[in-house]
Amino acid sequence: MTTRSRYDLDARPVAPVDALVTLGRKGANGAPEGKDRFWIVSPDLVTQEFKARGGRGYRGEVHPLHPALQEWHDRATDEERRTLTYEVESARVTDAIEIGRARPKSPDGRETPSKIEWCRQVERGRAASWDFNAARWTPRACAGDTCPDARGCKPRLQVIARLVWTGRWAHLPRLRVRLRSRGWGAAKGHMGVVDLLDSTWAGYMIAASGRYDLQGRPWHEVQRDAGLPDYLAAGLQIRAHLHEVTRDGGRRRYWAVRASTVQPMAEWLEGQRQRIDLARVIRGTAEAAPVAPVPVPVPVAPSVAPLVAPPPPVVDAVDPALQGRREAAEAYLRSRGIEVDEVADVTGGRPSSEWTAEDLTQIRLWIQGATRGGGEE
Repeated sequence: MTTRSRYDLDARPVAPVDALVTLGRKGANGAPEGKDRFWIVSPDLVTQEFKARGGRGYRGEVHPLHPALQEWHDRATDEERRTLTYEVESARVTDAIEIGRARPKSPDGRETPSKIEWCRQVERGRAASWDFNAARWTPRACAGDTCPDARGCKPRLQVIARLVWTGRWAHLPRLRVRLRSRGWGAAKGHMGVVDLLDSTWAGYMIAASGRYDLQGRPWHEVQRDAGLPDYLAAGLQIRAHLHEVTRDGGRRRYWAVRASTVQPMAEWLEGQRQRIDLARVIRGTAEAAPVAPVPVPVPVAPSVAPLVAPPPPVVDAVDPALQGRREAAEAYLRSRGIEVDEVADVTGGRPSSEWTAEDLTQIRLWIQGATRGGGEE
């Protein structure tokens, strides 16, 4: 199959979001302020006047506060604004939480034309760096801390999820937000959430099959290599909390993000098992559900049978709405250079004229998994 890599940095789609989550914002003089609490701002930039020290004024671009959450910014206490809860919407947790490392500038201090990272880790052991001579992104091995260019690397965290409000803020809109951080605490905290999901779900899979050995590797690598099912992450709630960190005997103080799951992991995954048919998830072991027998009406004696016309013969009617969705899905696949035969694994090999609503949902998830990526502001 020939598809564009999800890690092709020249053409990564922009994930749709309603708002951005930041730690702090620009004050009236242009200096950062309020870094001890969360701010939810609009993804659009506006021009604003700033007055620096000494009275010199200048114009700069900022993200204004999101108008739908003005009440929360005005009335919430500082402690309330140090905690946010958001819910994963994607099928895979790695589509919602992207963790890696990146180096902003090249070893000789140059920046890329688009001002984004010179080198970015795209997955374990792989990275992409900007080739100034060829003016394009080129793949390279990522050796982590042993890389000769690791000195300038910083963590890179991106979370895309939907806000969850409780208590007196339950009436606020549940916006889809994006949180980015270059702090080690935030990256490691969310990495712990992903690892907890991996290890717990791996236990379920090993208990169900009894023949998969992790051999010290992360679950997503074993799942990818063996073609095993991944867990359905949609509905997982994560709580991000700001806490103050003290270093060097109190001489250094800063605020960092700590992440944890709201639901107990074992209970949440057990609920997932109840919501989905585990036999359908494990490829190769699913069996067709038995078809309920059609009740046969008991014949009525001719002497008392009602004089009504016989029912019309049952025909295989075509649902116009479903047929339209089939044609739209097939046209979209062909526009991306993907043949219909290439999605046979998720449609059970059925032709496009026989795709069911469930097949169309699986095709959509398959396309998202092949094209997922985060955008740059």
